[in-house]
Amino acid sequence: MKVQVYDPPMCCSTGVCGPSVDPALVRFAADLAWLRESGVSVERFNLSQEPGAFAGNEAVKRAIESEGEEALPLIFKDGQAVSKGRYPESRQQLLGWLGDPELGQQQGCCGGDTEATTTSQACCGGGTGESCCGGDGEESCCGDRAESALFTEAVAELVAIGAAVAARCEPCFKFHYDKARKLGVSGEDMQRAVELARSVKDAADRHIAELTDRFLKQAESAQGLAGAPELPMSKCC
Repeated sequence: MKVQVYDPPMCCSTGVCGPSVDPALVRFAADLAWLRESGVSVERFNLSQEPGAFAGNEAVKRAIESEGEEALPLIFKDGQAVSKGRYPESRQQLLGWLGDPELGQQQGCCGGDTEATTTSQACCGGGTGESCCGGDGEESCCGDRAESALFTEAVAELVAIGAAVAARCEPCFKFHYDKARKLGVSGEDMQRAVELARSVKDAADRHIAELTDRFLKQAESAQGLAGAPELPMSKCC
């Protein structure tokens, strides 16, 4: 199966950009990541960053010409449009649009079919009568707990705090810090999110500094920028 998503213009598709978190986009991004992990080919295009992908798809082009940006997002399965103008409200609705509501249910959390996670053969061993998540054998590690724990509102605010730090966005940080505090997120958890964001940002800064130093030194040794090595062409943003 191949899924293609054509998003309206936005700065990013994660749902955590700007001063407020869009829970629909956050949930949808997590669902697309889950589809990829389930073996589905997923492509996602942003109108503000990849207009060529929109112009190159006749169905998308016609929809925009007739309805404008109100037609977006457009979701395709194997080249056929399955949704227009809205994001799914749940993973189950997305699977319904894709015509495969049972996707991901044929394989247990430890591989193989779902029978392997019953009490007769739990994923932590043989017929112990106890699941690998604890408790009795009637509760498996692939149940609703894993589904509901994927991305809570509090986790979304921690992600947003990290993104704000990495983007050096002061108003974004203040907004998401206040919202996380009201949700009961601990200062320790927020500090860990900040430290992780700093480490990611510092690594990126260090790598770009090393790259510029290397190329500028090579250009200097070649007596001018004309002797600098050529970089492969790529989009700036």
